[in-house]
Amino acid sequence: MTAAAPATPRRFPWAVYWILFALIGLVAMLPLFTFFLSIALAGAYNCDISESVRSICEIGGTDMGEWLQAGMFSFFYLFVTWPLAFLLFIVWLIVLLVHRARHGAAARAQ
Repeated sequence: MTAAAPATPRRFPWAVYWILFALIGLVAMLPLFTFFLSIALAGAYNCDISESVRSICEIGGTDMGEWLQAGMFSFFYLFVTWPLAFLLFIVWLIVLLVHRARHGAAARAQ
C-alpha cells in the first residue's frame, strides 16, 4: 500500500487583498485627482475658473468651462469619500484578519 502524499497547504490570497486595498485608496483620492486635473487644464489653457461665475474656456474648440468648474468643486466630495474609504478600510481589515486567522488554523489542522 502506498501512503497518500501530504496535501500542500494553500497559499493565502494576498493579491486579492492588495487589489481591494488599492481600490479603496483610489475611491478615497478620486476627488483630488479630478480637482488637480481641472486646475492643471485651466492653467494650461489660461482659463479663469471661479466658484461663482461660469466662465468660458475653449479647449479644442469646445467650451469646457462648466466641466472645469465642476472638477474644481469635486474637492468637496472628499467629505464623502474619505469617511466612506475609512469604513471600507475597517471592513477590509476585519475580513483580512478573520480570513488570515482561519486560514492559519486550517493549515495547522492539516
